[in-house]
Amino acid sequence: MNIQLDQKEIEAAICTYIEEKGLDISGKNIDIEFKAGRKGAGYSAAVTISPKGEIVAPTPITAVAKEDVDEKADTKESADEPLFG
Repeated sequence: MNIQLDQKEIEAAICTYIEEKGLDISGKNIDIEFKAGRKGAGYSAAVTISPKGEIVAPTPITAVAKEDVDEKADTKESADEPLFG
């Protein structure tokens, strides 16, 4: 017998396994990162469980064009105005 599972089926199996261990993951974000081990060590999965709406991965920092920085430097704020409203 030969059984092949695709990534979605493996992720569903991992979620089922987590629920069987007693963790309630309903209504939560589940992020599964698969890694291949070295020299025949097999595969592993890192599972991150977070509340819905919470950002799991950090947002990458984007580069700012030099022109944008120069434009912002040209605008001067009054020293008399409060910094925080």
